Amino acid sequence: MTQTRNLKLNKPDKTDFIDIAKLNENMDILDEVTGRVVTITNTKEAIVTLPSGNWSSFAPYSQKVSVPTAKSTDSVSMGKAHTKTSSVTDIETYDEMAGLITSAEVTDGYVTFYCAAEKPNKEFKVKLKGVSK
Repeated sequence: MTQTRNLKLNKPDKTDFIDIAKLNENMDILDEVTGRVVTITNTKEAIVTLPSGNWSSFAPYSQKVSVPTAKSTDSVSMGKAHTKTSSVTDIETYDEMAGLITSAEVTDGYVTFYCAAEKPNKEFKVKLKGVSK
């Protein structure tokens, strides 16, 4: 018996007896991979604005932002919110302020951002990837 290159599915040779356990292994692998693809295709990107005046007063500084489609089960990553028309000033501000974020927490309908050491002092935007549609 050989296996496929990518998913390592079992490929019986013509002379092999059919082994139901091996077929079930194949089905489990296919189900797992298909589930990951469905999860990826059911996500989108969201750009959120973090106003300078909405941070908490004490470290770790935090700000809770409404993201209506966010679910606590989403695996969200943060990226740059630059566009092809972003000004140099916006790019510099977004990069500097986003660099202060040390973690984030996703709950149903919200994302809370945390800055452990320094509070951002300018409004900026971040792109969230992996938010539910």
